[in-house]
Amino acid sequence: MSDALGGARHYRGGRPACDLYLPGHVVHWVQAQKASEHRFRWGRLEAVDQAVVAIRFLDRIRCYRTHDTAELRFYSSPGDKVSVCEPYGVLRYDIDAGRTLLVGVSDVNAPWVPCRYEPLEEVTPDTLSKRLGSGGRFSVSVRALLPFEDAAGDAS
Repeated sequence: MSDALGGARHYRGGRPACDLYLPGHVVHWVQAQKASEHRFRWGRLEAVDQAVVAIRFLDRIRCYRTHDTAELRFYSSPGDKVSVCEPYGVLRYDIDAGRTLLVGVSDVNAPWVPCRYEPLEEVTPDTLSKRLGSGGRFSVSVRALLPFEDAAGDAS
């Protein structure tokens, strides 16, 4: 769950959630939107372990790395249909008619960045630029940015 600053989210069981919007980590809402505009490739779930998801496509088995497979392992079973949008690194699993799980994936052989558990403590231009400079991404609510819009309006 996120707070208004885009702060700490927690998985079931209370452990902190990764806050990286990088390949194989958290799926950003813009990434999900862009992926929805592209063709997903359908396959069958072959295997899922702690960090790797194997999918059987018609022509081959392809392995993807992800930071956490707990939800995918919870909802899915080997042989279930999944789809992948490789250009945007999104694996999609339809839990039921009304719920879809999106999992960030990257090529299993691509360089890996370990998860980060550093929620934004405040939303300021400095903290956001530091986050971008460290290779991380962020998602904050519009309400958290309104003070900056008001300040910019006062300066003109």
